Amino acid sequence: MRRLTFRLTITFLSGLIYLAVSAFSALAQEKPSSNLPPINDSGKWERYTGRGEAFTALLPEQPTAAVTYRPVRFIIASEAERYRGTLYSAYSDGVIYLIYSLPRRSTEFLQQFIHEFGNRYPPVTKATSARDLNLNGFSGLRFPIKFRDVDAVLDFYVANNRAYILHVVGGDESNPSVKRFLESFTIGKTDGTGKAIDSAVI
Repeated sequence: MRRLTFRLTITFLSGLIYLAVSAFSALAQEKPSSNLPPINDSGKWERYTGRGEAFTALLPEQPTAAVTYRPVRFIIASEAERYRGTLYSAYSDGVIYLIYSLPRRSTEFLQQFIHEFGNRYPPVTKATSARDLNLNGFSGLRFPIKFRDVDAVLDFYVANNRAYILHVVGGDESNPSVKRFLESFTIGKTDGTGKAIDSAVI
């Protein structure tokens, strides 16, 4: 069982990295180095949240939000709404910042979300061992990744009725901006209007 879990974990991580590396390459082609924003953009960072979300995070620009779905099989098309989530994305200084917010039932644990993606992608080049995370009582896992020549970090959390995946491509934990993003992530209560406290709604 442990071998199976490890294999599923690695294949899932490689899939997310592959997709983000493709996006990273596209952005690099669209933004010539001469047009990239300055490296020191600390003054631009603001705290954001999604509409109706309980998380907040510091990001270097206002992120975009797109519909995404958990990769599960369902018989009736209407069942897709049960697995509908949101992908928030931002880009700055050669680094992509992604936050997946996915629906979760109380009986689903963190490994469930890893297993769902397990058989979709080829093996990753290098993935170090996962590190346990604890965010105000919410459990999580962190995977530092090396895919081809690109560094990445993946954080996984489950909290109440949501699962969150923080995915950074283009830098590791030694990058001050990456560290700032990962350490800024919070999960908490909203102010009653669906807005996480002290944050701009996307």
